[in-house]
Amino acid sequence: MEYSVSRELWINVLPLALINGFFIVACCIFAIVRKNQKLTEAEIKKLGDSMPLPLFLREYWTWVIGPFERFFIKYGIKPNSITAASVFIAMISGYCYYRGWWAWAGWICIAGATCDMFDGRIARKTHTETQSGAFFDSTLDRFSEAFTFMGIMGYYQGTWIFWIAFLAFTGSMMISYTRARAEGLKMDIWKGFMQRPERIFFLSVATIFSPIIVVIYHKWWGNEQYLLIAILILIAVTTNYVVLKRIKLILDKYNKPL
Repeated sequence: MEYSVSRELWINVLPLALINGFFIVACCIFAIVRKNQKLTEAEIKKLGDSMPLPLFLREYWTWVIGPFERFFIKYGIKPNSITAASVFIAMISGYCYYRGWWAWAGWICIAGATCDMFDGRIARKTHTETQSGAFFDSTLDRFSEAFTFMGIMGYYQGTWIFWIAFLAFTGSMMISYTRARAEGLKMDIWKGFMQRPERIFFLSVATIFSPIIVVIYHKWWGNEQYLLIAILILIAVTTNYVVLKRIKLILDKYNKPL
């Protein structure tokens, strides 16, 4: 497809400007009311420690999704229903990736990940946490990630970038699988880095801002999404490194006859 700056502006940069404008205004409001919205230590721990974001932004995002969370609880929407919705949203994100609608793909990917936050938080607040729910959530997370990477691989099919996306997808699946298998062996596995929250964060942010770089620098660098490609390479390298490291740790511990 022939590159068009006007098309890139309308499909990617304009939506980005509108959405970002909304969240910047919301962030300014939150900065004023933050003293009444700070999270407790228990809530911070439940958010996880792998997300590379400062506490202010974690509290801000929790504040932004608060009204939706209260809406779901008020009308009795079940955590498993929200988990299922996150997969549908991931399918839409994957389609946007496939079509090259980068800014839309990034923000929809964030929306799907936010739904993944909802289900656990609502389950805890309504005291409906179950092992089957945790299993359902973890399983559907793999489907969500698969749809995202399938969209990227579909867009880049026939190019070398396809194989980078394939390695990133494989590493993302295997990093979860090795952790599950290690837990099945009752082994306290090395957590490493580039867990799912980190992967979603880096991939979404790169997808959102990559078109802006293309619009600004396309005369010199061409129309390739270099920021997105760089993040795909980062995910491919780091996830597979963690997988190989875990394999070595498990083999070293259990390398003995049954």
